[in-house]
Amino acid sequence: MTRPILLVLATLTFLLPASAALAQTAIQAHYADGQIWVVWDFAMPPPQTFVIYSSDAPIAQLSDGEQVGRLFGYEYISGALREQFGPLTRGWVIPAAGGAGVDTLGAQQALFVETVHAPGPRYFAVVAHGDTTVTPGVNATTVPADPVYSPDEPVECHLQIEGQLPGGFTSQAYAMWADGREDPEDRRPDFPVCANAAKNGMPSIFVVSYRDDIPPGPRPVTYWLHGGGGRASQSMPGDRPFYNIDPDEGLLVAHNDDLVRWIGGAVWKEASNSWWFGWGIHHDPFPDGPALPPAGEIIVNYTQRRLVWIHDWLVRQGRADPDRTSVQGHSMGSAGTTALGKAYPDRIATCTIFNNGFTGPDTCEDCWNIFGLPEDGLKTNFVDAAGDSIPLYEVYDLTTYLAPGKDLPLFRSFHGKNDTVDPMNWDAGVVEQYRMADSLGMGMHLYWDERRHSPQSGPPGHWAAGTTPDLQTERDNAAYQEPHSVSQSFPAFHDHRLVPGGFDPGDGDPANGDPANGDPWGTWGGYHDWELDTVVDEPERWGATVFLINGSIWLPDNCPVDSMPSSLTIRRAQAFAPPPGETVDWAQLSLAGDTLRAGSVVADTEGRVHLADFMTYRDPLRTRVQFQRRPVGVPGNSPPAILSLAAAPNPFNPKTEIRFTLAHAGVARLTIHDVGGRLVRTLAARPFSAGVHEFSWDGRGEGGDPVASGVYLARVAAAGQTRGLRLVLIK
Repeated sequence: MTRPILLVLATLTFLLPASAALAQTAIQAHYADGQIWVVWDFAMPPPQTFVIYSSDAPIAQLSDGEQVGRLFGYEYISGALREQFGPLTRGWVIPAAGGAGVDTLGAQQALFVETVHAPGPRYFAVVAHGDTTVTPGVNATTVPADPVYSPDEPVECHLQIEGQLPGGFTSQAYAMWADGREDPEDRRPDFPVCANAAKNGMPSIFVVSYRDDIPPGPRPVTYWLHGGGGRASQSMPGDRPFYNIDPDEGLLVAHNDDLVRWIGGAVWKEASNSWWFGWGIHHDPFPDGPALPPAGEIIVNYTQRRLVWIHDWLVRQGRADPDRTSVQGHSMGSAGTTALGKAYPDRIATCTIFNNGFTGPDTCEDCWNIFGLPEDGLKTNFVDAAGDSIPLYEVYDLTTYLAPGKDLPLFRSFHGKNDTVDPMNWDAGVVEQYRMADSLGMGMHLYWDERRHSPQSGPPGHWAAGTTPDLQTERDNAAYQEPHSVSQSFPAFHDHRLVPGGFDPGDGDPANGDPANGDPWGTWGGYHDWELDTVVDEPERWGATVFLINGSIWLPDNCPVDSMPSSLTIRRAQAFAPPPGETVDWAQLSLAGDTLRAGSVVADTEGRVHLADFMTYRDPLRTRVQFQRRPVGVPGNSPPAILSLAAAPNPFNPKTEIRFTLAHAGVARLTIHDVGGRLVRTLAARPFSAGVHEFSWDGRGEGGDPVASGVYLARVAAAGQTRGLRLVLIK
């Protein structure tokens, strides 16, 4: 049964009195899709929680069974669906007994789902918490569910609601039910453990949206993770216009962070409190009052596992392209996006994060009974390169690797200097993370502007000042991420913090007048781009056509300067993998094939190739950067023909001294070119002895006329090799 999705949040009214005896009747259970579906009727008013027991023999009293679940009312009825897509007067949609079709539960029917790990009969009893009465055929099954366990019959997600949205989109809300176990690694081959034992059978929902006019088949997919207190229903087409999350050819998938827990007294909470990561193995969602986790508790990434499994499920359905996967999120969702990209870099092409404070829930008192106090330093199930467990509060920063040795996805981080919402506020810690990421050569595009915590609230930010292309960036759009591939390498531009006169985010310290200090808006790397279809990644060579954005209808994306220096590092190389210490030749070419600059670099201890002095030019002046391993038999450590090329002063006026060093005698040619590669002046072209040679350039062309201020390239060529150097003439 399907119903239209209503874009209105309905208030869920749920009475929570003390339970009465036999508040549940007509219990039944059946097996389908790798799980057992236990359904019963409940009387009004419903109890706060139901407790579920199971055994391989009939249950005459509670001691005959083992407690396998306890659910809040929000979970055993379709609470999340009723709240987000209501008004609804029915329960969950589940596979029917016998495996044919579906059943739609009534408004007073409850559900518990047990994941099957072995064949054999299973009997169930259900009681309201505090009750002990068991009556076979009433609240205890007399006919067992008898699954034929096989991983070849995998666990599935189940469609709950489908409807049409304005703009030609279809949205589908799905549910899945977690396998919660004491051992987080005691999994089925097809289904990870996505909860601890106390949250076994917890439901979670997600929404898949797509354009109706795109043919079916594997599509790129963008996942949206909501902020604290948010819901999946807030991230469907037409929502979040400041981020432009509408998909183009792909899927937009919005998840719910569904941890439901007890606060104490008569209060329970359906809250977004797993911070898109998980919770402790021993976490108790039903304490009488606040309780910190036990010492030494391990925080397991249950929520991340769920998100990854759902992605794999969409791939198995033939709906999601595993190569073109992106994740986006705001506030707590940005923290979750960051952690997910670091934990599963091989599955994600791009991560776009908005207002991440990079500390996690360290100041969230409501979260401490899940994650512990920051000073407790509780560890996660992730380990670093040395085999040490990574603390929970480090999984949300930009620079702590969760998958050692793996290059991260392409990250774009947007933050507001007027964000004062703790712990996501702009501060010295955010600036330090930006500086560290820039220094590590990760290739992240780092942005800041005048926005508050949300772009809807003033003052407007440079990158999101409105909802039209002339008032915001395209780089954060969901559709912009769709062409990027998990299996494609990219040029990482970095060391922007070292550029004199470049953008300055300030120090983030309120004592120094922040957010006024530094530039009110700017970016490190955000103006750089490359043609995706020009990337060549082969065992012996790597190359890409690069440029600074210009001429875009998304006006904030256009670079304001003609050229921009940076370092360049190859990231996520698929085939190009020179061994550490090998010499690699590089060149920067005009699109006409002229060599603008050239030289050689040495692969670092991890086999990565870095180029410390690179110049990118504003479109339409696109250039090609390429790296080439030397042929077999050419020693990687043999001295090149041209040992060095330097100039001083640089920038200069009226002249500069250009010096090059040759390893051995031979013909050399020293020339000056403009940024388009056109010859401006030939300074020398003759045989030279080995050693140092120096020439002056007075800023004049071949005819003796002065050239204009700007960027020029000095190039020396000898013995088939070329080196280049950027010169800046200032008048």
